[in-house]
Amino acid sequence: MEKLPDELQIIIFMFLCPETVIVLNKQSERLIKCNYIWGPIVFHRYSISKSDNYFEEFKWQRRLEHHRFQYKRQWTLGCVGKVKTLGEKPRWPRAHTSCHFAAQVLL
Repeated sequence: MEKLPDELQIIIFMFLCPETVIVLNKQSERLIKCNYIWGPIVFHRYSISKSDNYFEEFKWQRRLEHHRFQYKRQWTLGCVGKVKTLGEKPRWPRAHTSCHFAAQVLL
């Protein structure tokens, strides 16, 4: 079976829904988590334009959304109790961005 170039795989992954993407091997996992795929998703959903790792940023924002929802639900039910904070946003390592067409994809 012929191997597709990274650029073509990223373009294919960009058109798929993030929940439907399946990891096939280590290379596809690295490409699925790259900034070129998650940058536009995070910008469109959360309006965050600067991040070193958009995949981790997306996970953090979803976790924050869930935390806010849980707090609002507890507050409306009248059982707030002890609320745990999420703490500070962690620092993540830079995501994979070594493809040749970086500027073209993000624009």
